[in-house]
Amino acid sequence: MLDAYSDTLELLCQPVCSLRDVTVQWELLHRLPSTRQLDERVLGQAIDMIAASRRHGFRLELELKLSGPSLRDLRFADAAADRLRGSGIDPSCLILEVSEADLEVGLDEIRYTATRLRALGCRIALDDVGPRCDIAGHLRRFPADFVKVGWPFTHCLTADIHAQLMVRTIIDLAHAMNRKVIAAEVADEATLVLLQSYGVDFAQGSHIGLPTAC
Repeated sequence: MLDAYSDTLELLCQPVCSLRDVTVQWELLHRLPSTRQLDERVLGQAIDMIAASRRHGFRLELELKLSGPSLRDLRFADAAADRLRGSGIDPSCLILEVSEADLEVGLDEIRYTATRLRALGCRIALDDVGPRCDIAGHLRRFPADFVKVGWPFTHCLTADIHAQLMVRTIIDLAHAMNRKVIAAEVADEATLVLLQSYGVDFAQGSHIGLPTAC
């Protein structure tokens, strides 16, 4: 399966900008269905990009989303750990995203993988946090450094009081538990200003910057 992607895998980079300082992270995106082999390949390319940036004298921080099947497969944890140990990069330059929905199946396996990678120095983001998410419960049980809220909230934030209350609650809970919050799919200035007033730490979306070829 992976060989079929050898000539078609195009990675895009989208900026994730701090709302508190000049820090910019970049999320790696692709349009192919994720498999463990593909996730390993994208992770390897991310590590190579970080290593190349280090050789040129600057720090590159990359986010990449991992699929549920990869996170539940202990072979992925082994391969990722081996690749990281042999790379010489600062593992904190990697932010690995785990979808909140994936925690509903195989939580123990996913927590094992995330905990192992975090112990090596990677940072973990709980992604796709939605209106039905038990954010306090997840943050107690899962080793996340970031919480990422997106389309279910940001597309209607300026007009939906319920969404505003939910986002403020998520931000307050995350900050109380020493996690940072990323707002994804921010499409306009009014939404960005509102998120800044709530204390969001990072923002991503078309209003911040469109994905471009890496």
